[in-house]
Amino acid sequence: MCGIAGICSDSARYATESNIRRMSMAQSHRGPDGQGIWLGPGIALGHRRLSIIDLSHLGDQPMHDVSNRYTLVYNGEIYNYRELKALLPQYPFRSDSDSELVLAAYIRWGAECLLKFRGMFAFAIWDSIDKSLFLARDPFGVKPLYYSHIGNTIVFASEVRAMLASGIISHRLNAESIQDYLIDQAVYAPFSMLEDVCQISAGSYLKYSKGKVEGANYLPELSTIYKGGSKDHESDLLPLLQQSIARRMVSDVPVGAFLSGG
Repeated sequence: MCGIAGICSDSARYATESNIRRMSMAQSHRGPDGQGIWLGPGIALGHRRLSIIDLSHLGDQPMHDVSNRYTLVYNGEIYNYRELKALLPQYPFRSDSDSELVLAAYIRWGAECLLKFRGMFAFAIWDSIDKSLFLARDPFGVKPLYYSHIGNTIVFASEVRAMLASGIISHRLNAESIQDYLIDQAVYAPFSMLEDVCQISAGSYLKYSKGKVEGANYLPELSTIYKGGSKDHESDLLPLLQQSIARRMVSDVPVGAFLSGG
């Protein structure tokens, strides 16, 4: 579990070191192994790191590509990152982290990289040439990602408390979301407990450029993924479970697992 945060704005008073530092500190519990802050013209990015893969400083974030055009902040784990890394022999990797794989994959395939990832993730990539920000969330929404678009400013973070720490977001509550929580014990995307804060829906991405936000769901229809019958489902289940478990065991730190007793 890591924590990401960022501010992209035409206003010099928003994308500041003090604002992004407060946001990062507000979710320090998400990343006890390191912290990083990076500022560029109109952009401020923050990261709290929990080290899982490649424990060296080469996995620190915010992370830049070799050209320094793209900058990444990322929370999650790409289970098939080694397989995808083999498909990118032309990229000069400097680490063995899945974070750098996310960066390289986006540079190579753009938004289509999301269809290749097998894992849980929420990340943001800043393009310093196009002056655009790309935000994405995994298909099941395991990793949280909140944002607020106000005029020519967009703020994002892993937690609402970090959004509030920016000093940019209103504290106005969303009455309908509170009602949903009291009834169902859940707040449904794209809404949050605050009027001015949204969630990026599971399996979706968002691109911000020149004050405009464009979003899309990147998941294909289930009918296009698997067309076999019930017998095919039964024969395929065990190998898929074995593959899924094997991928989740990849780690440079000790791994623990537990099952529900319910």
